[in-house]
Amino acid sequence: MACFDVTFAPTASGSKNSSTVSVGADAGRERPIERVVGADAYQQEGTLTTFFAIEGDRQVIDSWSRRIASFRTVEIAAIRRVVETGAEHGSPAGALALVQTA
Repeated sequence: MACFDVTFAPTASGSKNSSTVSVGADAGRERPIERVVGADAYQQEGTLTTFFAIEGDRQVIDSWSRRIASFRTVEIAAIRRVVETGAEHGSPAGALALVQTA
């Protein structure tokens, strides 16, 4: 199963349940992180970045895709795709792939 970790800018107001991380030049300033579970893809829609679940054999976001979550694009500092690898076989889960900054 894939999911995305959305890191918000330090001035952005994240979810009450989000975890925090301090990174690079912003060390010492907490940045809220929201995990979007069950999303396969994301795209910008106007002022929002929306995460989608893609059903079946489709490889693109289309009218059959289901919206999972939307966030204001200006509040997003980074988006990281997290892929669960081997969790069902006792291997470590959460291998990271495709790091993209907004």
